[in-house]
Amino acid sequence: MVGARHGSGAALADDFTATWQRVDRLCRAEPEGRVVRTRHGWSCCSARTG
Repeated sequence: MVGARHGSGAALADDFTATWQRVDRLCRAEPEGRVVRTRHGWSCCSARTG
């Protein structure tokens, strides 16, 4: 079932694509080696890939 916000599977796929591309762009702007904590307290270190 596609949510009312999207209206169609194609719109949902377009929104998903735009979202991951935005997240990828924002993450790449962060300094390599930056350590962040998840909401569960786990630490994550950013690394460049591809």
